Amino acid sequence: MWAHARHGAHLQFVPVFLLAAFGLYVVAHLIFAAMVSRKLVVHSTGYERYGDELIPRIHVSPAAKRQPKTGRLFCFAMSTEKFHQDRVPAINTTWLQKCDAGHVFTNSRKHMQNVPFHTVFQEIPDDYMSLFWKSRMALYYAYNVSKDFDWYFKSDDDTYLIVERLRTYLDRFDPDEPLFLGFRLKRRFVRFPSRTALSVALQRSGYNAGGSGYVISRRAMQMFAKELF
Repeated sequence: MWAHARHGAHLQFVPVFLLAAFGLYVVAHLIFAAMVSRKLVVHSTGYERYGDELIPRIHVSPAAKRQPKTGRLFCFAMSTEKFHQDRVPAINTTWLQKCDAGHVFTNSRKHMQNVPFHTVFQEIPDDYMSLFWKSRMALYYAYNVSKDFDWYFKSDDDTYLIVERLRTYLDRFDPDEPLFLGFRLKRRFVRFPSRTALSVALQRSGYNAGGSGYVISRRAMQMFAKELF
């Protein structure tokens, strides 16, 4: 996966990351408000309160509690109950535990013995339209429970990572700079009837693919959790 970086396909942090996050946040918050209000009391003080309400409800497994609280590389894989018996064991016994801390963020406790997991998504519907909200909650949660890592690698449960190569790749960067690293994609937004500032920015700079995973520096995670969530 990271071999692409040798050909200039990686994307360092650019302002479009923050612009895209904010734009998607504005577009989708009404959907999430209706969804969460079925289970939680929604505060009128701001949508950031969703995270504060959800975090105390999250179950953390004993294996997750034993993971290091500081280090260089914090990895988390996003999963769901239907993959607890195939994908999760595959990543947990191969690359995930080669990170300084490796965790699975999911929606259920079933079939997760001896896995370092957190039920981060138990209050969020398990459907395609909720992927943005899952990623948003996962990033916020990861930073709030583990602020003392240099780098944060987000992946899905069908991602395979060569951790040693990623560590070598990250040696050239400073985690105190706001960096967003991954495999850059571009799409032709010009065909859309309405060209918003967000679509123009994405067309010009592209965005990092989610399927291959991406890395966010400590500084960028701090900016997201404190200024954008």
